[in-house]
Amino acid sequence: MNKLYEEIEYLPEDTDDEYEYYEVDEDAARISLCTLGSLNWGAFRNPEDMRRAARILHRSLNNILDYQDFLSIQSKLSNDEIRPLGIGITNLAYWHAKRGLKYGEQDALAEVKSWMEHQAFYLTEASVELAEERGKCLSSDQTRYGQGKFPWELRAAGVNELTDFTAELPWEPLRERMIVSGVRNATVTAIAPVESSSVVINSTNGGEMPMSLITVKESKAGSLIQVVPEYNKLKAKYQLMWEQTDCVGYLKTMAVLAAYVDQSISTNTFYNPAHYEGRKVPATLIAKNLMLAHYWGLKTLYYSLINKQGSKSKSDGPLPDMLLEQIDFDDEESCESCKL
Repeated sequence: MNKLYEEIEYLPEDTDDEYEYYEVDEDAARISLCTLGSLNWGAFRNPEDMRRAARILHRSLNNILDYQDFLSIQSKLSNDEIRPLGIGITNLAYWHAKRGLKYGEQDALAEVKSWMEHQAFYLTEASVELAEERGKCLSSDQTRYGQGKFPWELRAAGVNELTDFTAELPWEPLRERMIVSGVRNATVTAIAPVESSSVVINSTNGGEMPMSLITVKESKAGSLIQVVPEYNKLKAKYQLMWEQTDCVGYLKTMAVLAAYVDQSISTNTFYNPAHYEGRKVPATLIAKNLMLAHYWGLKTLYYSLINKQGSKSKSDGPLPDMLLEQIDFDDEESCESCKL
């Protein structure tokens, strides 16, 4: 009999008492797994072009759920009940650059909304189709999808100030099918960091701005140099992370994406101390970004990134060329599956 134990009380180190545990019955406990993928927005000319890729990726990940092995009964029960998938995006910085768009500006947010609506529609449509073909997941009726609700209908009120969320696609006919047939996958969207696989396809990772145009990336396999897509043509169009004086434009973009995401986004905040008096990031700026993220409906924040070179004073010597940044994408503290 497998048992899952949860620690429920932390005791200080100076006590001789033991930790207290309680048993969670295996039929009640659940462990969620990451089954992730991403659509490369930089590879498409129009949002309608994503439909075929979205359907293929969705079906491929869904098929993995049918034959993968599980290390615990709690994982299998979760898989059987909700069949969770998380399909996100990558190459968003390149997508902005090649269209001459800037993160957070009005025209860019309108385009981001349109593209993300298309992606969410195609993925939800694929989940409904699979439910019609193979049956809905066991807990479909207990989900918002099974009850006929879409994530964008439940978005935070604050995000409506950023762009117009008028529907462009035929959600009502899809809703009618969804209520009747349910969904095969209780979740279909999540935006992961896409750190290591971005190296393979040479994309800017996930929704992030690049730290630099040319990056040295380190892994257990060695070092490699990655150059942003279409460097010669677009190098003046890219927005670089460490050149930003705040995260507001980026957070606005993530919030618009989040309106269509049924799980969450690996949303980072980032600060370059070189932009601030005394080379210290103001606490008020950090607080403002946290409150704006909440107000616009971002469910979670991931890492808070600090440019260590930007915190050096002039007496420490000249700052290095911001064109070249060294990144370790084998950080053992990060989730391995979230890199893929």
